[in-house]
Amino acid sequence: MRKRGTFVVGAVNDRALLKFLKESVLTESLHRAQTENRDKMTSPEPIIRSKQTEKEVNGISTQVVCTEFSNYIFIVLTQYGKIGTLVSVTPDSRSNDISTSTFSTKVLLGKEEPLTHVCAKNLATFVSQEAGNRPVLLGLALKDSSLDAINQMKEVIRSCKVW
Repeated sequence: MRKRGTFVVGAVNDRALLKFLKESVLTESLHRAQTENRDKMTSPEPIIRSKQTEKEVNGISTQVVCTEFSNYIFIVLTQYGKIGTLVSVTPDSRSNDISTSTFSTKVLLGKEEPLTHVCAKNLATFVSQEAGNRPVLLGLALKDSSLDAINQMKEVIRSCKVW
């Protein structure tokens, strides 16, 4: 593991983040179950919808997990088997028109590099627009961030559509 600023980047953060996300899913599930009408709870529709797939992108195994929460879409896109850099992609609050939205990115955990912001915005913009301008939380761990790879990854994400 190596230190970056005050954060330790590596397996420890991945485990802590996974624990945090698991607890968030449980909290979200409990909240929804308590507030929904008891009669509707018998429906087969899961409270938290999630899909995952694995495809090769330019010869590199790429895994995607898409999860829909009530207030955001969470996507993990990895070629390393780790969550990687966690980026928040949010639509500009001043824009009401979905087709002309502008988006801002913020690295929450991981590498703060310009290419990270470019990749995140390119990968998550269409998801947010299709999901009614909801914010997207994106975990990125990429070996190949070429334009061709990004376009292929968009299709892999689209195949896991939960929004």
